[in-house]
Amino acid sequence: LEAFFNKRKVETAFNDKVVQLNTIIENVKGIAYRCTNENLFPIKYLSDEFERLTGYCIHDFTKPEKPFSFYDLFMDEDRDIIIDALKSCKSTAAFELECRLISKDKKGVWVKLNGRSITENNNGNYYIDGIMID
Repeated sequence: LEAFFNKRKVETAFNDKVVQLNTIIENVKGIAYRCTNENLFPIKYLSDEFERLTGYCIHDFTKPEKPFSFYDLFMDEDRDIIIDALKSCKSTAAFELECRLISKDKKGVWVKLNGRSITENNNGNYYIDGIMID
């Protein structure tokens, strides 16, 4: 019985942290994101602000069966510098640059892009978490 209550206590604490994090992200006037360090950096998470800034539906970019890459979000002219920043993120830990997102109407939306590598296990894989502010 004690194990049940301890498990319930841990689950409640975890759920409280999830709610807290979601509330913080909802109040940020920018796009929170997560991508992996795989080829062209597949997108794992985009906050709701992405839809407002670009006009695209988040779910179109984060489908597990056909994820878009971070590369796909940006204007052609900005892609090389973004990919270089993402690749160097592992060694430099963080980056910041200005670039243009592609909106649904094919216009460039200037954003300040910040990111940092996050290692979640010892197998060498890492995520890049960050924020884009317009």
